[in-house]
Amino acid sequence: MPDSLSGSKPGWGKKLLEALTRDQIKNLLDVLADAGALLRLPEQLRAVDSDLADTVQRLVDKADISATNNPDEAVSKGKLLEIWYDLWGRWNNHVREVGDEEGDYVTKDADWEPPYFDPTALADDLEKIAKEMRPMLEPVSRLIDDPELFMKAADKIDDNIRSFPEWMGVEDCCERSTHHDLSSGVDMARDRAQGDGDAAVSRTNPQTG
Repeated sequence: MPDSLSGSKPGWGKKLLEALTRDQIKNLLDVLADAGALLRLPEQLRAVDSDLADTVQRLVDKADISATNNPDEAVSKGKLLEIWYDLWGRWNNHVREVGDEEGDYVTKDADWEPPYFDPTALADDLEKIAKEMRPMLEPVSRLIDDPELFMKAADKIDDNIRSFPEWMGVEDCCERSTHHDLSSGVDMARDRAQGDGDAAVSRTNPQTG
């Protein structure tokens, strides 16, 4: 994407980002919006980034921006994907700890006892992220064509769990279907976002299954 509109001085957006604080940029945009300047965006902007133009027009045109709660309307498609990929980055950081004998999800009840995998801690961390993903799933599904996304995420968890050494009791964990409950939780988050109001993200309990 070009740094500036055709005919304008090059790189002004980058220069302003480097020269102003976040609050100053916010104040600048507030003044431009109040003056109606953001509703008179040139057609060159739409040619450069139609998503940006549509989002600015949609938001500034609303009398009460606080009422814009729909992820489809509250941010641009680009921003939505940025948030989505950030959530997946956090998800993958947790999953990468699984399988590491010294990772975050290995614990022990006492110093003299052998360590073991703690699936409940993993489930709790992933569930927090799944809750943030939930309202975004439907709009993101229109931007990313990957119907196997959640299945691949569940398979990755499964593979990482099985990479623990046997002496850590992972076989018992798998027999209780802990890793399956994790994948089911993600699946149900997806189903709820697509309209199944009765579905919810399941919490993993290593004592049940």
